Amino acid sequence: MPQQDLLEVSDPKALQYIFHTSGYRFPKSRDAIRIADALFGQGLVTVGGNVHQRQRKILNGSFSASKLRQFLLIFKSSASLLTEKLNDQIKGGPGVLNAVEWTSKVALDIIGMTSFRYRFEALSGGQTELRDALENGSPTVALSYLSDEDKKKMSNDEIESQLATFILAGHDTTANAIAWLLYELARHPDDQQRIRGEIRQVQLSEGALTSNDYDSMPFLNAAIKETLRRHPFVHTLYRMADQDDILPLSEPVTTTDGRVATEILSRKANLPTVWGDDADRWNPGRFLGSAEKGQLSLGVYSNLMTFSAGVRACLGWRFAIMEIQTVTVELLGNFEFKLPDGVELLDAPGTLSCLPIVKGKLADGTQVPLQIAPLET
Repeated sequence: MPQQDLLEVSDPKALQYIFHTSGYRFPKSRDAIRIADALFGQGLVTVGGNVHQRQRKILNGSFSASKLRQFLLIFKSSASLLTEKLNDQIKGGPGVLNAVEWTSKVALDIIGMTSFRYRFEALSGGQTELRDALENGSPTVALSYLSDEDKKKMSNDEIESQLATFILAGHDTTANAIAWLLYELARHPDDQQRIRGEIRQVQLSEGALTSNDYDSMPFLNAAIKETLRRHPFVHTLYRMADQDDILPLSEPVTTTDGRVATEILSRKANLPTVWGDDADRWNPGRFLGSAEKGQLSLGVYSNLMTFSAGVRACLGWRFAIMEIQTVTVELLGNFEFKLPDGVELLDAPGTLSCLPIVKGKLADGTQVPLQIAPLET
């Protein structure tokens, strides 16, 4: 198999050019497209150009502000059920549980109900098959993609691909993000307590929380942003130059037709020139006040590339953030999280995603063991 030239890019100005300015001139690499096609079919993650534009336009309404407000009730009820199940597990606690196992369950239940009103019953212990969901579920989101107008219509294959995308891409990503956030808050109990104080203050003044209430908690959202910076969903985004080009830098770099440009998220996320001298450390404070001002705009969410950027930015990023907010607030309002002795998490080696594993226990697979205790009132 012939070797391919790779150019690793973490310079913000070059990334803005590749992902924003150039539109579709830097498509995904052939290998990335093959993998996406195998996982998702010819859906939004895989296709490019005019087909991608058409699919994106059709899907856009599924993540409108009004739709998200409707989804919030599902987020809340699922998070409340998670609290109930965790209490059953620890029986008055404290107890050590694999947090990512439970965040995966709640994320799957949420994606099932919001995408096609199907109850996976992951939290309840139901043994439903994914195939049953696709065949027998009521595809409330998917049905909106069917139209009499050709420009607004998707084929059955395209709809199946979008549903696969929602389940696979919209499930593990948020589940891992919430688990990583709980891990960091267990490592930093003062930050955990600070968020809990924000929650209590808002609940006292507002009662039932709205989407605006979640957005109004500055340190909660700073901690979410810092988690997504330190632990992005994927390590690397692959793009390929479809023609000779020059990347704008302080000293421009020329790319040749067919050369793959890779955006190393973990490297960009730790650049001192972007995030300061403490870029390699957890510090939600970097996202407070004026700390974000003056940075070159890249991703759709707080200058982070976690949700990609430009024409291929994740449509569901607001959905994901609201889900993370809702589940985190529910959990921190009911439990205290501590780090068991000797537990240190690493990113799983040899994977594209930032999957959490315990140092020295690779064979155990994805694990986020945390000590969970009912919150004393």
